[in-house]
Amino acid sequence: MTLYSKYLEDNLNDKFKKSMEEYRKYLKMFYTENSKCPIDSKALLDKEETKDQIKLWCKGKGGRDWSATIKKPVVVNLNNVYGELNEKYINNGIIFKNDLKENMLSPMYVPEKDKEIEKKLKNLKEQESELESVKEIFKKEQIMIDDILKKRQLLLVKLLEIKINKENIYRDCPVISAEVKRKLMEIAKNEKTLSEQRLKDIGKNTNLKPEEVKNWIKYFAFIMEYLHENNNLNILNNEMIDLRDKFDKINTNFILEPPDFDISSEPKTKKSEDEDQVEEKFEKRIVKMRK
Repeated sequence: MTLYSKYLEDNLNDKFKKSMEEYRKYLKMFYTENSKCPIDSKALLDKEETKDQIKLWCKGKGGRDWSATIKKPVVVNLNNVYGELNEKYINNGIIFKNDLKENMLSPMYVPEKDKEIEKKLKNLKEQESELESVKEIFKKEQIMIDDILKKRQLLLVKLLEIKINKENIYRDCPVISAEVKRKLMEIAKNEKTLSEQRLKDIGKNTNLKPEEVKNWIKYFAFIMEYLHENNNLNILNNEMIDLRDKFDKINTNFILEPPDFDISSEPKTKKSEDEDQVEEKFEKRIVKMRK
């Protein structure tokens, strides 16, 4: 029985990211035609694959050996697992109920039949636990998505309120030139609070009443607030997209066991090193003789 939910945190936190990247590197070496030996580019890799592992090995110059035995990771598609478990649980549940009913209505007591029923009930409970563990993963993922949805909904309400307030205050704003608008917008950006005297001073420079200045400043403040909150909305939307993509990748490639690597590279023996030196001297001597 596999309780899938206990592996969720590892998958969410990308615990196996590095080992999976390493695994893909060796997979590429395995499936590349005429792939080269890592310790000798002139030698080719020998390869072997079984159900649970892949093996690569080669012999480099001077008899140096290299080998890699990689145990394959255990990866499942949770969507398929859920469908298969659910169908199996429903079918076995129907069979169990029929067998139980038949056993209870039987005029004869057969101990072996009771043991068989108990065994089926135990298996059914295990299947239910497996199914619930997958449901728990989907439920936790949905809770995280719902949390963003709630924040998003609150933000949409806030944006609507800002828009209404902006439109209402705009009705009380007199027509002004583009130059005055720029001045008032700069004031709204840089000055959070304005005293009555400050409003009067701005009014003198813009030919506006203090109350008109105040309305225009509020209007620009609403615009800036709307832009800020709309940017927050875009951030939430991107978070939602990223989270859905992440869950989709996790659920379709749910890692139960990471790959395991056994890499060995036997160094040259002293004898082989001496042989290489002798061979190198011999080759130099031949070159000199040819010259």
